[in-house]
Amino acid sequence: MRILFVCTGNTCRSPMAEHIARHQLAERGLSWQVASAGLHAAPGMPMSAPAVNALVRRHVVLNAHSSRPVDEEMLASADIVLTMTAAHRSEVVRRFPHMAHKVHVLGAFAAGAAPDEPLREIRQYDLADPFGFSDDRYELCAKALEGSIEQMLSRLSAEVADVPEQSVSDAGNEPPRPGEHGEDDGLETEGQNDGG
Repeated sequence: MRILFVCTGNTCRSPMAEHIARHQLAERGLSWQVASAGLHAAPGMPMSAPAVNALVRRHVVLNAHSSRPVDEEMLASADIVLTMTAAHRSEVVRRFPHMAHKVHVLGAFAAGAAPDEPLREIRQYDLADPFGFSDDRYELCAKALEGSIEQMLSRLSAEVADVPEQSVSDAGNEPPRPGEHGEDDGLETEGQNDGG
């Protein structure tokens, strides 16, 4: 199983998600692959210091991080792509419509939201960008990520157990139906200057 997390700048939310997921996977004894990228990432930027601090407080093992912009190759190699907000998902699908079947909002997927739930309703699961705010905001973000990732991994583990000879992406490898998340409902794209 290959998981890709996507945010804006790949310096806050998605690398935090990547590290927390890797930590939880190790606790579960799973050797799944995890990566992250940003829709408007400047290549080569480190994770923000407050994000690093939030992970250190959780005793998460840190790997060297270098931000990178999301591209088609990353999306193609992932079994599932998890964005931090509905606007992120909308932009990924706009850029790469043929990948829509594997792109989900993390919080919505973790909560078991229906695949055909309108995108505008998925916004309730958005994870706010902590970039530029205090450590307290990063702490809230990390706590939310921990919960969502735990639920997400439980859901994926159950799905993989149900289809042992197929990946999750193979099992659902069809174009989105009308009204599914893949359709663009006019959500605005988040600011390009956000950190992640």
